[in-house]
Amino acid sequence: MPSFGFSKSASWFVTAFLIVFSVWYVIWNGFGDGNKLADVLTSYSFSMAKINLKMIFASLETIVEEWIFRFGILTLLLRAFKNHHQLEWAVGLNGLLFGLWHVTNGFAGQSWSATFEQMLSAGAAGMLFAAIYLYTRNFAFPVLFHFFNNFLGLSSSANMVMSAPTSLDWVTTFGQVVVFSAIVWFLLSGKRKQAMQATLSY
Repeated sequence: MPSFGFSKSASWFVTAFLIVFSVWYVIWNGFGDGNKLADVLTSYSFSMAKINLKMIFASLETIVEEWIFRFGILTLLLRAFKNHHQLEWAVGLNGLLFGLWHVTNGFAGQSWSATFEQMLSAGAAGMLFAAIYLYTRNFAFPVLFHFFNNFLGLSSSANMVMSAPTSLDWVTTFGQVVVFSAIVWFLLSGKRKQAMQATLSY
């Protein structure tokens, strides 16, 4: 079973940074309202559309996804690459598979440009969720991060399907990928990597 307590090997400074960053990102993703690159990080509109059961159930799907990807699949990947750069391969492939999982939205009526953008974003997020769990050993962390990210995003836009991305959307998505990848790299290096390895039993 996954762990829900915080790892004793993890630095509380790093853990605090991850919590603060996650909270900020969820707020920005849900309420960010910048229409220009210059104000994309500073403009917010804290208004929520009418919340309905469909939005709530769609957001609750994230809990199932986390059990599948950040527990089931991640555990299998860690075992498969036990002697071959275990953490790097497990986290990287976990993100890749999570991104590919979102291709199904293209077959559900969402535009393919929006679907490809979502796959790119989800792939980076999947790596980050996996790295956060392996570092903190608190399974609730990526679950709550994922849930509130989707819930606030859906409830603030009142749209269950992503619209075709604009050029600014692509820029912010690539920016997200860079930032998420940088945090993953940071967690998979130095003392953070040692803290992860100290909690692995396989």
